[in-house]
Amino acid sequence: MENLLPFRQYPNNQILFLMPRSFEETRQAIESLKSGVVLLLNLKRFETQSAQRIADYTAGSACAISAHHIEISKDLFLLAPEHCKITTQI
Repeated sequence: MENLLPFRQYPNNQILFLMPRSFEETRQAIESLKSGVVLLLNLKRFETQSAQRIADYTAGSACAISAHHIEISKDLFLLAPEHCKITTQI
């Protein structure tokens, strides 16, 4: 049984709602996403150019770790680890 790998464990349904004040806070939030935490990211505090920069960073980060990145509205994004099932209806 030496060749068996343990199942990856995830936190219990933790959701972090974040209205970051800086790019550094966003970077720390991505670290939480890597740990299995779902993020609800509100970028209303930022001017358009800064909000776009952060949205691009989070989208790229999510893609790099195979996480979900969904734009809910202009300034609101949902980021969820790969193990989360997300269903959308239009």
